[in-house]
Amino acid sequence: MHSPHRLSAIVLVAPGSTVLHLSPQFVIRLTLAAIASRWCLRPLIRWVFADTVRKDPEWLDPFLDELRLSMRSVQRRLPIPPVWKHAQWGALSVPALFLVGEHETVYPAARAVCRLKRVAPQVTAEVIPGAGHDLTLAQADLVERRILEFVKQNAAAPKTSGGRAA
Repeated sequence: MHSPHRLSAIVLVAPGSTVLHLSPQFVIRLTLAAIASRWCLRPLIRWVFADTVRKDPEWLDPFLDELRLSMRSVQRRLPIPPVWKHAQWGALSVPALFLVGEHETVYPAARAVCRLKRVAPQVTAEVIPGAGHDLTLAQADLVERRILEFVKQNAAAPKTSGGRAA
C-alpha cells in the first residue's frame, strides 16, 4: 500500500483478516488453544489443516511438536492484521493474486472472493479446491503453479520514482 512503485506484483495466500474479519468459530478455537494448548491445540490444528491431515495423518504429530516448541520460544501474542477498507482495496494498483482454500476456516472463502470482486475487481481472486488454510500444503503443486504463472505474467520491472529505481 505504501510503495506500490517498488513492486511488480503481490501474492496473498489466505491472509488472516485483511479481506474479512476472522470467523467467530476461528476466534473461539484459537482463544481456547491459547489458553489451554495442552487440550485444545490438537483439535484446532486438525480443524485448520484438515485437508493436510486427511492426506497425511502422520504429518500432525511432528507439526504439533514444532508448534509447541515455537509457542514456548516466542511471544504468544498473535498479530491480527486489520481488515482493509473498500477504498484501500480499490486503490491497490499493483497486480495482485489472492488465493484461498475452499475449506478455509479463518473466514468464508466464497465471501472473501465475492468481496474482492466487488471492491477490487483488479485483484485476481481464486478459490483453491481441496484445501483450507493449509492450501500451500494440501494443494502445494497447484498453488505453486498458480503463483509462478501469475508472477511470470506480471514480471515487469518495478516502476521507478523520480527517474531512478526505488
